[in-house]
Amino acid sequence: MMGLVDADVALLDDHRPDCQLVDIATMLSWLESGTITICRPLNLYGSHLQYKAEQPHFMTCSFSALHSPRGRMSEVELAMLRSRLKLYVFQRRLPQIRDISPCPNCFAMFVLSAGRDVSKFVDQGFPRVARAAVSN
Repeated sequence: MMGLVDADVALLDDHRPDCQLVDIATMLSWLESGTITICRPLNLYGSHLQYKAEQPHFMTCSFSALHSPRGRMSEVELAMLRSRLKLYVFQRRLPQIRDISPCPNCFAMFVLSAGRDVSKFVDQGFPRVARAAVSN
């Protein structure tokens, strides 16, 4: 979590809401841009960090992880989590595609726009922005 402060985008890949890595209260506060405490080793830092999220967040997870309570999570907590997310459901696996090259510009536009309208990046000369985002 300490690397979150300097990140332009937060990506939680294969996230499992029921694991105890981040408790549900912290996750809910984080997703609604509330202030959360990031614990830091006190032998290196004078205190823990109070952090307010400002960057876009992306999460991948299984469909059942957001709809079937497991562990210590209740249905109410899952409903609160789902209410803070915009879900994109992929229902079919694509066959192996070999003739389409990946487009870092399109993905970067999607990430930088937090999944919203990307026209502002196109209007600002997006290829310049994309090269900067890809080179980091």
